[in-house]
Amino acid sequence: MSTEVTLDESSLNPQALADQTAPPGGHLAVTPSDVNMLYPPLREIRVGAAGDVKLRLAGSANEVVYKDCYVGEYISGRIAQVLSTGTTATDIVGRW
Repeated sequence: MSTEVTLDESSLNPQALADQTAPPGGHLAVTPSDVNMLYPPLREIRVGAAGDVKLRLAGSANEVVYKDCYVGEYISGRIAQVLSTGTTATDIVGRW
């Protein structure tokens, strides 16, 4: 059985690839919200005080809970929202 992979135009664009692999361009304090989305999506977040983190990735309606995150833990992905309901970790910092 073979698997077919379809690449969109941005996958073939060297600048788009460079943007995805370049170091983050900045950081900001993240206030969890069940309403507000993060734009542009964050590349990663860092947990400052231990707890659970509930988030949603860009392009997805699914939510996921990272249980028992430790101080200093990084969560990577195209993070579009850190939800307040279900997030007990605090002092979250995002990098884009």
